[in-house]
Amino acid sequence: SKIGDGTLGSAKLNFIASYETLSAGDGSTTTFDASSTADPNMVGGTIVYRNGLAMGLVASAPSGQDQYTVNPNGGAGSTLRITFGSAPNNGDQITVFYMSL
Repeated sequence: SKIGDGTLGSAKLNFIASYETLSAGDGSTTTFDASSTADPNMVGGTIVYRNGLAMGLVASAPSGQDQYTVNPNGGAGSTLRITFGSAPNNGDQITVFYMSL
């Protein structure tokens, strides 16, 4: 059935906007896991920041520190996993915005 304009509130949606700081880069790690599973239907909207700058999401084979892929449930405990093409520098701050379940 049709849902009328202005009748669907955020409490009825089945995802939550999440923003979290992940572990800092150590110069050798290329994968970083978030604390929750990402909504697989909205994973394309995931934005990863390295030291406050948005990096580039690619479908596969990221190149360097400035590109990443996402797997909505590929991390430890089936959480969102971010994979960079090469390891961020030691001390780089990695943050992520995504829609979690």
